[in-house]
Amino acid sequence: MKYKHIVFDVDGTLVDSELKVLSTLRQAVIDMRGVDHPVEDLGWAMGMAPEPILTKLGYDNVEPIIRLWERYLIEYQEPPKFFDGIEQTIMQLHARGVNVGIGTSRIYAEYLADFEKLPLYSYLGTAVCGDMVQKRKPAPDILLCYMEKTGASAADILFVGDTLFDLQCAEAAGIDAALAGWGTKLPVSTACAYYLKRPQELLEL
Repeated sequence: MKYKHIVFDVDGTLVDSELKVLSTLRQAVIDMRGVDHPVEDLGWAMGMAPEPILTKLGYDNVEPIIRLWERYLIEYQEPPKFFDGIEQTIMQLHARGVNVGIGTSRIYAEYLADFEKLPLYSYLGTAVCGDMVQKRKPAPDILLCYMEKTGASAADILFVGDTLFDLQCAEAAGIDAALAGWGTKLPVSTACAYYLKRPQELLEL
């Protein structure tokens, strides 16, 4: 494999978390503004940073809503639901000497709340989260920060994500991107270095 680092997005790539993300968003807006946005109407928000989501919904002074939403995400009780093949693929990548990293718009506390107590956590290396950088995806900050932390070059890294924001983040950082076909809503024709139907295809590159 020409890549020394495989960096994964979390939501929609490692875990199927749409219900978690959208139900907690819905509840935070209900509690702060008294307006109910049904979960089935919020699918477009997956992969976006919190501020533009709430701005698109028509709210200003969004920081209090974001703080409450983040709290609900951390307190969410259901364990993460990994996509089929993800856990085995990460363990095999690790066994082959590939550095497995995380690049997510989640805040670090939420990432730890879901992953820190899982056996898989020991296979995950450097994690860069949304609250560690100035700008979240589609800006390149998360991947630029990952390179700074690890010393990896852009050519060393493959970024795996499920949204257009992930692809734009990778492109802006000069990094190859693979689209997670098992979690994405984007068409197969979407421009990217690789379109992966299954996580195990990472082992075949």
